[in-house]
Amino acid sequence: MKALIKNATIICPTSAYHKTQQDLFIEDGMIRIIGNELNIDADIVIGHKGLHVSVGWMDVFAHFCEPG
Repeated sequence: MKALIKNATIICPTSAYHKTQQDLFIEDGMIRIIGNELNIDADIVIGHKGLHVSVGWMDVFAHFCEPG
């Protein structure tokens, strides 16, 4: 699957793209291209005002106990 995220603010302090607005092209679950105004054929195009992307998040308070 190919996805294109348009005009998202990137939040990643270790990245050269930190706090910049970029387009991200994702293919097979991996970010393949980061750039401005990408025009790539994608299955899904996501673009919303105020969109942010960042490294993975995890809910440390989630419980997967029996009975489910």
